[in-house]
Formats: sequence, C-alpha cells, structure tokens
Amino acid sequence: MAKDSLFNDSPDDQDLDEQVLQPTGVHQDLVQYRSVSKLAVVATVVSVLSLLAILDFSFWWFLPATGTTLGLLALRVTTQFEQHISGKRLALIGFALNITIFVVGGTLFTIEYLTEVP
Repeated sequence: MAKDSLFNDSPDDQDLDEQVLQPTGVHQDLVQYRSVSKLAVVATVVSVLSLLAILDFSFWWFLPATGTTLGLLALRVTTQFEQHISGKRLALIGFALNITIFVVGGTLFTIEYLTEVP
C-alpha cells in the first residue's frame, strides 16, 4: 500500500504509539460507543419512585403506570436501534419493576378497600 494513501489500515504502516494504544486482536471498527437510552434510565428511576405507590396507591397510581409505558417505549427503541443505543437490560428492569409495583400496589389497595369496616 502506498505511504500517502488515505486508507492506511495495516499495522506495519502505523506509528509505534498507535500500535500500543490499540488493543491486540480487536479491529478498530468493532470498538464503538453506544449511548444508553434515556428512556430506559427514566423508566428505572420512575420505578424507584413508584415504591410510593405501595404506601398510598389511590394517590400515587400514576407513577407505576407511567413507568410501565416508559419501559415499553425504551424496550422498543433499544430493540429497534440496537446498533446505536444500549440499555435494553435497564429498560427491561424498569419495565418489570413498574409492572410488579403496579400489581402489588393495586392488590394491596383492593384488599384494603374490601376489608375496611364502615
């Protein structure tokens, strides 16, 4: 390959400093940064805030419902754009926590409502 070529990829043509900085056996194109989905982070944060729904479901019911919706959207985005966005596990964790809190909070609220004495 010519010295003045723009596409100079062979390790023999690189400087010694560039050879040291690159990991061995890993092609430079394989190391690519993928940003974490903001929706996945927000869904997980909302799932932590959704713990308030267990205390008083009649007032905080919207938190797990919103978190579930955000978790589903984050799963869809991370699945659709896998090459560019990471955070599928985080979205799944946020979605699962929100669904669990929604079911547990709703169940506890229903039990409390049905067993209260007038």
